[in-house]
Amino acid sequence: HTNASTAIDFTSGVDGTAFWRTVTADGANATVTTTAAAIAANTAYELIVEVNAAATSIRFWVNGVLAATHAANLPGTSTSLGFTARMRTLAASARALTYGRIAITVK
Repeated sequence: HTNASTAIDFTSGVDGTAFWRTVTADGANATVTTTAAAIAANTAYELIVEVNAAATSIRFWVNGVLAATHAANLPGTSTSLGFTARMRTLAASARALTYGRIAITVK
């Protein structure tokens, strides 16, 4: 996570666990939090990233439950953030990624 970014991430290759990770990165440093929100195959998740109005903290929600709050290593206020959904498998087996809705709300 060397680019300025914000993400909810799952990488089983990091430590072998199956939990969502939250990430903020300012281009030089990153804050990564392993949440208590477990991941299960064939399960739908609602993932929300919420930047406060002052752009001083970012909250991450998994299925309506606050999973983490970051106040360090945030992307700059002029950083354009977008949406990306991607999958890379670590084994030679079929996988599918399905997403249903993307909503961006400015308050």
